[in-house]
Amino acid sequence: MNWREVYATTGTRPRVRVFAAYDIACAGNRGPAADHRCDAPVGNTVDPENATYTNATGAPVLGAYWTDPDFDPDQHAFSYLRVIKVPTPRWTAYDAKIFEVSVPDGIPA
Repeated sequence: MNWREVYATTGTRPRVRVFAAYDIACAGNRGPAADHRCDAPVGNTVDPENATYTNATGAPVLGAYWTDPDFDPDQHAFSYLRVIKVPTPRWTAYDAKIFEVSVPDGIPA
């Protein structure tokens, strides 16, 4: 796996989940649960009325190390990394704020 940095100019800091059979890494005050998932969802600080959010959850650096106790080099296997971003306002919330209108019922803000 390659090391990647996220810079302030690239937008919100992504949340990372590593899927590799047994262990995962969870950001913020979250930790792994018995079902091999993070024990709480990613926090949501979106204020759709004002089209704002804060990036106050997570960790600036997140790492995990995992070894497969049943590793067999002759068996095909895979693992992957899933990035979960902090929720941000949708374009409909920004438009509603800028044009001073309400988001219609049934349309996510």
